[in-house]
Amino acid sequence: TREEFQALHDHALPWLKPILTVAVLTGMRLKEVVGLRWENVDRNGELLYVSEDCKTARPRAVPMVTSVRDILDAIPGSRFKREGLVFLSPEGTAYTSTRERNRISQRTKAAAKAAKLDGVTFHTLRHTAGSWMAQAGHSQVQIAKVLGHATTATADRYMHLTPAHLRSAVESLESALGLKTDSRPSP
Repeated sequence: TREEFQALHDHALPWLKPILTVAVLTGMRLKEVVGLRWENVDRNGELLYVSEDCKTARPRAVPMVTSVRDILDAIPGSRFKREGLVFLSPEGTAYTSTRERNRISQRTKAAAKAAKLDGVTFHTLRHTAGSWMAQAGHSQVQIAKVLGHATTATADRYMHLTPAHLRSAVESLESALGLKTDSRPSP
């Protein structure tokens, strides 16, 4: 939920917060987020180019929302950078090694534990992105494209809908028949 993500974010170390937010706002994998390069940020087209998808070995474009652009703009010197990695440690080193990605994973788990969120990992943010898009009514095709899945079947694993979200789908059937729908508030 939004509240759970906020709790995770609140308990994260300052250097980790922008990485977590970009992950949940793009659905990108950890390796894709930390491997993002300035030359793959298209400010004019508002796209992030994942040069090689980790799983499918195909490039893809992920739309860049205003909040992601704001995070990137807040990185010191970002307006003038044309190459190199977007996210660097406070020491100026890359997060692209297995050791550094493991550190991000461990710090994410620690923030989740501090926020009293069970079973949350960095990869959970990818599921969260898929679920939020599904809950907002976006198609499996759209979600699969954003997440970089070759088929919509793979996207199914990332779309966790609550019974409350499923209720609105069933209520639309009742509405299609012109019957009165239940006036319960949607989630």
